[in-house]
Amino acid sequence: MDTRLNRPLQNLDDWRGSYSIGSVSSTELDKMEAILQIVGIIHNLPCWNSQDWVEDALRYLKY
Repeated sequence: MDTRLNRPLQNLDDWRGSYSIGSVSSTELDKMEAILQIVGIIHNLPCWNSQDWVEDALRYLKY
C-alpha cells in the first residue's frame, strides 16, 4: 500500500470522482493505515477489481 498525504493526483485525467463517507482524525491515521494494510488483494480473478478492494476496506474500517 502506498500512503500519500497531501499530494495532488499525478494524472488528473484518471480522476473519476469521489464521495465523502466519513472523516478520520489525525490521531487515528496510523490505526487506519494499519487496518488498510491487511485488506487483501485478489489476483487472477477477472471479476475482482479495485472497487471490490474499497468495499472490503470499508467493511474492515467499520468494525
